[in-house]
Amino acid sequence: MVLDASVNCRRLPGDAVIKVPVTRLLIGALALSVAGCKVGPDFTPPAASVAGNWLESGNPSVHTDHQDDEQWWTAFHDPTLNHLVDLAYRQNLTLLAAGTRVLEARAALGVAIGEFYPQTQQIGANVGYNQASQVDAVSNPLHQLENYWRASLSTQIAWEIDFWGKFRRGVQSADAAYLASIATYDDVLVTLLGDVATTYIGIRTLQQQIIIARENVVKQRKALQIASTGARQPGWTCIRRRTSWHRRNRRSRS
Repeated sequence: MVLDASVNCRRLPGDAVIKVPVTRLLIGALALSVAGCKVGPDFTPPAASVAGNWLESGNPSVHTDHQDDEQWWTAFHDPTLNHLVDLAYRQNLTLLAAGTRVLEARAALGVAIGEFYPQTQQIGANVGYNQASQVDAVSNPLHQLENYWRASLSTQIAWEIDFWGKFRRGVQSADAAYLASIATYDDVLVTLLGDVATTYIGIRTLQQQIIIARENVVKQRKALQIASTGARQPGWTCIRRRTSWHRRNRRSRS
């Protein structure tokens, strides 16, 4: 077998020689190793059928133009509701925990991106002043050495190159977790504001029903008083009979 820097020669029976370039072999092996050792598959979003328009988009009462509904509860023009929403936004512990997770996920994303840069960085410095001995005659016999300063500066950097895509996959994972935490925060916020508004409107509805019921009680008492007073009159029996006759007559016609 004859081998040099450029070719690999293999002698076969019959004195036939096959020459294979070493460079091509190395490139092919490197390509296969890179393709086979890539960290994780590429993410492909799942297919989901989404309608192009809302089901009631053709309804004239539905406005399709852009509207700023970020503070939709202000449409009720109720200062108490506005105060309750603001109080829940500032003091709800579940919402606060969701917001903290967003900050945590953003910090984790920053750490993942920082892996692309040198992981270890060290800088060292040293300064010294040297003076020849005046006592030892052997160290400076001819008195030719003078005092001098000596300084040194060193640096050390350790950098793991993202050859297999480990850090890139880490950034993609951290970015997805960050976006998911934001979506979770929005979900908690929408649920919280909806629950506050629903509970408040339910309480105000019950209050109005109580007021109506009390007014109805007053009216029923007046009606009972009128009926009791009329029952004592001489002509009340005749009026009651006529009323009963009209009711029976209407039922027979229907």
